[in-house]
Amino acid sequence: MQDKSAPLKQRHTAKRIFTRLQEEYPELLSVGYRSICRYVSEKKKELYKESRGYIPLSHPSGEAQVDFGKAMFYENDANFDLIKTFENYSFDQIEIPANITVEEIKAAAFLERNENLILYGPVGTGKTHLATAIGVAACNNAKRARFYRTAALVNDLIDAKATGTLKKLLNQFEKIDLLICDEGGIFP
Repeated sequence: MQDKSAPLKQRHTAKRIFTRLQEEYPELLSVGYRSICRYVSEKKKELYKESRGYIPLSHPSGEAQVDFGKAMFYENDANFDLIKTFENYSFDQIEIPANITVEEIKAAAFLERNENLILYGPVGTGKTHLATAIGVAACNNAKRARFYRTAALVNDLIDAKATGTLKKLLNQFEKIDLLICDEGGIFP
């Protein structure tokens, strides 16, 4: 619990815990780094489980705001690194196929048709921003989204297979309406 209130740079990370265990108990350490990562991840979920999401503030700090009507709500379970929306996104440099419109992308209409959307292009063209904005919009439309760095997804699948929990992980994926896999092109 103390870790929760500590500054970010002073919190216990899986790497710090693993390194400390290696230094202090080298003869007793019989687990691998990935096992420590999994354990720390589970403990962090337990510690932070009370915050399931948030409503962004759209007014200056120090002022009160009262809204009646629809509010944007972002689910933390989606695992977005940063919340990005279409508000600051420019479609000027994006080539969109003729069979889909910007409005359909913003509404994640391809989900209703059980279609995939693949974003590709050079580094820095806004693919992650666009993918995250689509995921946030989907969450705001009562869809379940999950954001993964592709390398992390592959590691989770490998770990699940090794620990015999692959079926459980795949069942979790079946409950998701939108699975976002980012940085897929980094694999050789």
